[in-house]
Amino acid sequence: MFACNARVAAHSLSAYVPTFQYEFNDPNAPMLYFAPPISFPTGAYHASELTYLFDLSGTPVPPPPFTGPQQQLSSAMAGYWTQFARTGDPNSVGAPTWPQYAATSDLFESLQPPTPVTGAGFSADHKCAFWTPTNP
Repeated sequence: MFACNARVAAHSLSAYVPTFQYEFNDPNAPMLYFAPPISFPTGAYHASELTYLFDLSGTPVPPPPFTGPQQQLSSAMAGYWTQFARTGDPNSVGAPTWPQYAATSDLFESLQPPTPVTGAGFSADHKCAFWTPTNP
């Protein structure tokens, strides 16, 4: 519901403005808003990246603490978001390069612990041709 449609948006927007696409990819992301924790793995569920970007310790059910690799990813993500807000480009010295999205390359940043990496093959991995038949 979200992944392929986000790619379609990135594909369309990249023709007009600098665009950066990501996939949050921590299969063990802390569960938000559930107490006690659910009994099955959820993988990187919708909005699970929010705990990596914002201090949610004051919420009614605070998320569990990060592991070391998750904390490292959180720091990298906060750096990306801050740099993007400041300059329109998430890249900065010392951080893994996040490529600008281009329809011809279809590259994205895979936000996975401990260090983000550039990914390719998003459409095939998520079977976007099936979910969005008019998909570019």
